[in-house]
Amino acid sequence: MKEVTDKEFAEQIAVGVHTGLRKGSEAPSSAALWRAIGESDDTAWMDAAEFCVYGLKSMGYVLMREE
Repeated sequence: MKEVTDKEFAEQIAVGVHTGLRKGSEAPSSAALWRAIGESDDTAWMDAAEFCVYGLKSMGYVLMREE
């Protein structure tokens, strides 16, 4: 097994949440949130995903991948 880099970890969180809003939620606000993320033209979305990784790693979480 190999540890996933912080960048890969953040990208998986960002993609998972973004896709989850489109395919995994029927909440009334999910479409608007999905669109807002897609239309973001700065680093806000990845900054939030990277902060999530920081929080998880500070609690001792490590993401591993099978090779």
